[in-house]
Amino acid sequence: MYPLLTQKRADFYWFKLAVNIMNAKEHLTSEGLQEIVNIKAFMNKGLSKELAEAFSNTVCLSRPLVAGQKIQDPSWLAGFTSAEDCFYIKHRETPYKSLPAKR
Repeated sequence: MYPLLTQKRADFYWFKLAVNIMNAKEHLTSEGLQEIVNIKAFMNKGLSKELAEAFSNTVCLSRPLVAGQKIQDPSWLAGFTSAEDCFYIKHRETPYKSLPAKR
């Protein structure tokens, strides 16, 4: 099993917490629903304007830092590319000339 290595690990943790809130039927209370909205506030694109207006008491939770983002096994990369279908690299010629930057 290959763990999530990026900030997706933090997103998954909070997503799982939101699902657990719903499984416990806590989302049927205003406090439980507010907790799910708090989670949504810092994940991916955050809250929409309408949702932010509807839940004015929203508190952004702190996003845990995901440390140790080191690929442990080359098979992880092979599995990642298989799951994502492919990496796409395109080389194209440009009519413009550029000068290399000095370092």
